[in-house]
Amino acid sequence: MVNGPEEFSQLLQSATGGDQAALRELLDCNRGRLRRLVHLRMDRRVRGRIDPSDVIQETFVEASGCIELCGGGTSMPE
Repeated sequence: MVNGPEEFSQLLQSATGGDQAALRELLDCNRGRLRRLVHLRMDRRVRGRIDPSDVIQETFVEASGCIELCGGGTSMPE
């Protein structure tokens, strides 16, 4: 769990520097909230074929592939 903006910034900086453990921690701290969001937004007909966890996993794969490009900001998300 990320405890405040300083820790978030440190983890983000480490993740953009290639630290996979820091990236995992950043993604894991938001996993539950993201899963609920996907579940609420996903059409029921699609939900029967695709699990929200699969969407989150694909998103995390994409994020890990572009963290160096996307990690420019250092402020904690609200």
